[in-house]
Order: sequence, then structure tokens, then C-alpha cells
Amino acid sequence: MSITIRLDKEEEEILRGIVEAKNTNMSAYIREIISEKLDEEIDREMYKKAVEIMEDDDTEFVSWEEAKAELGLSDEI
Repeated sequence: MSITIRLDKEEEEILRGIVEAKNTNMSAYIREIISEKLDEEIDREMYKKAVEIMEDDDTEFVSWEEAKAELGLSDEI
């Protein structure tokens, strides 16, 4: 897939400087930034869902130790 973005001259100069300093290319750097932003968005959505679950009055939480005991898990690897 190909995407075109428009930057003003100052933004382009800053971006080119960063890309050069990181010794990478423009496409790789922009893909990295997009990937990081997508990860952040996914994390934010997962956090919102976790908060909704925690606010549910019917949700019961147990400690990790209790969960391990209930599932028959041990600390051994």
C-alpha cells in the first residue's frame, strides 16, 4: 500500500534530520512511528475495557497467589 502525506518545509526538514540521525530511511522510520502509535491505541482501548470490567460490580478479583493455587500452578518453571 502506498500513502502520500504532505508536510510543510519545516516539518520535512525536521523529519529528514531525525531519519538521518537514526541512520535509517524515511519509509522505515515512518512505519516504525505508525506501528508505535497503533500499539499505543490498542493499549489505550484495552485499558478502557479493563477499567469497565473493574467497575462492574459483579467482577471478583483474586491475588496472583490465589489464582495460582486455584489453578494448581506452582512457581517452578
